Amino acid sequence: MTEPAVSWSEISDSLNELAGLLLSAEQPTEVLHKVTALATRTITAAASCSVTVVGDNGPTTPAAANQLAEQLDELQYANGDGPCLEVLRDGTPAKVEAMTVETRWGQYPQLALDHGVLSMLSLPLAPQGKTIGALNLYATVAHGFDDDSQRAIAELFAGQAAVTLAGAQRHAAELQLAAGLRAEVGRLLAADRLRTERIAGWRRWLATLIEELAPPLSAEQVGQVVVDATVASTQAMAALLLVRSGAAGHQRRLKLLAQHNLHHVKRDRLAQLPLGRSDLLVDVLESSTEPVVVAADELAHRDPRLATLVSGHSVVAVALPRGSDAVGVLMLTYRPGAEPDADDLGYLLTVARLAAAGLERARLAAVSVDDAGHEAFPAQAPGGARAEQLARGNREFRSGLGHVTVRTRPESPDGYARPPG
Repeated sequence: MTEPAVSWSEISDSLNELAGLLLSAEQPTEVLHKVTALATRTITAAASCSVTVVGDNGPTTPAAANQLAEQLDELQYANGDGPCLEVLRDGTPAKVEAMTVETRWGQYPQLALDHGVLSMLSLPLAPQGKTIGALNLYATVAHGFDDDSQRAIAELFAGQAAVTLAGAQRHAAELQLAAGLRAEVGRLLAADRLRTERIAGWRRWLATLIEELAPPLSAEQVGQVVVDATVASTQAMAALLLVRSGAAGHQRRLKLLAQHNLHHVKRDRLAQLPLGRSDLLVDVLESSTEPVVVAADELAHRDPRLATLVSGHSVVAVALPRGSDAVGVLMLTYRPGAEPDADDLGYLLTVARLAAAGLERARLAAVSVDDAGHEAFPAQAPGGARAEQLARGNREFRSGLGHVTVRTRPESPDGYARPPG
């Protein structure tokens, strides 16, 4: 074996310096620059050395000993092929013994010769079996990397570069993960702030609603206060409040008590809606203790008759509870895609309870018998009976308010998208 131009003592010092880089606290790019410079100084034939990695925009050279390696790397990238690109692609070393007779990689051998490079060695950087880069050595003499000992030293430098590059990529991934976590925490905090603001807004609306319902009101007045406030405090396009009408033995109907933003034609058609004509409202009145949400594209299948009255809109229906029964329904329409989330529905449940309490007070304060022989809204009881009914209604209303809170429900997958109107 030929004695190397660099003494074994110098090689030993270089390898010790290389080992020290493993413990370096410097930035990975600085460590790679030192690796390429040390390799160029230590490996006898090396005129330059570089490291190639694949970035978001293709292969790049993050570190090079001098401009020669940078230029030869860029020629490979522009040519679209070359030794280091083959290493990245195949994960195996690529050696050029003599550029003068090299036929691989298209025009690249001639381009290298034009820059005075006569031989080359490119080694894969694969710290865990996966190639993540290449160490490139350039020589201005032919057969510069044929010596086995020089090849072994080159592989030591490739190993150090691989460890450094892997650490840098791992650190970058950790930074990206940390940034993602920070962004997610920020999103959750913003959503929580928005939710807090929404609930505070609803509390203010409920306080206003309670204040407006406090005076003695007729059933129609109660209904109008409720639908006006509901549309103002949500993204509903329109709202209507319907109550049961009709006695046992007669066809039961839903009477339109109040509405907000309902077109007059639809209002007339809803004014006396037979209960059996709306499957959705029957379900809400008879069996649902929770709000029912029906998207616009599902309404025609769920309730064809109701769909003709609110065409192109999604519907939310909430029962107005009276004991174990329901006295009526609060129905709202929304633009498709703007349907309420879980918290919105909790708020609407609270509004429905307030509406039911107000209607019950109106009923107790003003009971009469209609032509079918049943109690109806509104009427006026005679003399002392009316006074007693009014007092009872007031007691019932105040008692009901003692249990009214803003109901919130578990967070929906979509989060909290909008504040109260």
